[in-house]
Parts: sequence; structure tokens; C-alpha cells
Amino acid sequence: TGRAWWADSAQRAKMCDEATNASFTPCNGAAPNMANYDTADQIRELYKEAGEEITIVFFWDPTCGHCKKVVPILDSIYEANKGKGWVIYAVGSENKYTEWRKYLIEHPEIHDWVNVCKNYPYAPLGYGKSKYNNVANPTIYVLDREKRIRAKKISELKVGEFLQYLEKIQAVEKKEQVPVREGQKVSEKPVQKAPVKQEEEVPEKPVQKSPVKQEQKAPVRQIQKESKRTKS
Repeated sequence: TGRAWWADSAQRAKMCDEATNASFTPCNGAAPNMANYDTADQIRELYKEAGEEITIVFFWDPTCGHCKKVVPILDSIYEANKGKGWVIYAVGSENKYTEWRKYLIEHPEIHDWVNVCKNYPYAPLGYGKSKYNNVANPTIYVLDREKRIRAKKISELKVGEFLQYLEKIQAVEKKEQVPVREGQKVSEKPVQKAPVKQEEEVPEKPVQKSPVKQEQKAPVRQIQKESKRTKS
């Protein structure tokens, strides 16, 4: 638009690209679906593997020191809540496939996760982890029961607290069965229209006609015939 006067053309182009990439994963928007291979070369599709209540999408690298610290944190959260319909869909770095398989062999405690790595090349258009704009590892997304993104790129230090909050919110929504409109933020309540006050019909008073005053006829004077005076 020309408003970023402080940036040159290359910087502006980069900012536009980043904005476009981020547009696929807005908070409260539907999470992009993706299909990846697991250790048995079976296709595991995100939408089919998602939890009934909460899904944690975890992008990680088995050779990343930070990622290795996040794994036990997420696993402790998962173990405490897996009976509630929670799922961790963990996506390993595709260029570290050998290291990823080795890590899983050495850490059987996370075998209950949905562990995938290689992208399924024949997935329909629109699928793929590239839609998540994952430029660094680890990256954590939180999806609700409707597969909407409730948190993106959240810290592992905050994810536990946020999940407790989300669980309470979903319990209230489920209890009240509050419909969420498209594009409506999670924290918003649906706008309740004020009931239209119907105008009360005022009963018409019957028009009372004023009594017609009957003309009183003047009594007819009986003209007494004057006795004819005889002329003398």
C-alpha cells in the first residue's frame, strides 16, 4: 500500500509474504487439514485423528535441544488428560526422518501420540503442514473439538494453563449449547436481539352518537274563531 515508508521494497515484499502465510491459520479459524506418514508408513490425517475435545498439534525436530525439553512437558499434560478425548498430533521435521525414527524407538512413552513425519504427496489441494507457516521448532497449536485454532505458537510454559482455561470454556459452551457464528471470536457471545415490542392495539371506543334532539313542535294554537261580531 506504500504506507510502510520505513521499509524498502524487499522488506515490504517479505512482510506481505509473511502476512499471506499467516492468513491460513487465524485464531478461531478452522485448522488446515494435513496428511502425513507414521512409522509404519500409514497415512494419518489430522481431521481423522483429532481428539473429541482437544488436539495439540506439535511441530518438532528430534535433534533440537529445545524440542527435547518440550516433549516431556506435553507428555505429562497428555497422560493426565488422554482419557478426556485429548490427542497430540506430533509432526517431526521431514529432513530428519532417520533421527525421528531413532528418537521414537528410544522414547516409547510417547508412542500413544499420533507421530508422523513425511508429508503425503498425493493429498488433496489445501492439505499440508506448509499451511501452518512453521518456520521454527518447536511450534505448538491448540485445536478445540470443532478443529478450530484456539492458540497458535504458544509457549510450552503457558500451554498447560491455557488448556485448563479452554476446557472450562468448552464445558460451558457444551452445557449452554451456544452456537458460534462464522468469524465470531471465541470470547464473544452471540448477539441477542431485543424482543420486538409489539404495539398493543388500543380497542376503539364505540363512538357514542349524541342523541338527536328532536325538534319540539310548537303546539298548534287552536285558533279560536272569533265570533263574528255582527255589525250593528
